[in-house]
Amino acid sequence: MINWNELNGLHVISKLEEILNKWFGVECFYTDIHYKIRSAHVEKGYEFSNHFFKVQMEMPHGYDVVASILRSFLMSYILQKKV
Repeated sequence: MINWNELNGLHVISKLEEILNKWFGVECFYTDIHYKIRSAHVEKGYEFSNHFFKVQMEMPHGYDVVASILRSFLMSYILQKKV
């Protein structure tokens, strides 16, 4: 079983997120097998590097919108992979 708190605290994970954000301006989300967001993005006071996600997550229903987008993306990815 994955310890999500430990994963978020790993130096290599934080450096990878930093590099990807600096080069491409993206946020890295981690989900469990049920597509629930397990990265630090859902914690209060998390500083988003991407302005879109900063605005989105400040909205009252922002978490639900982001979670549904991630869920639909991952489901379409899984379905394409099975073909």
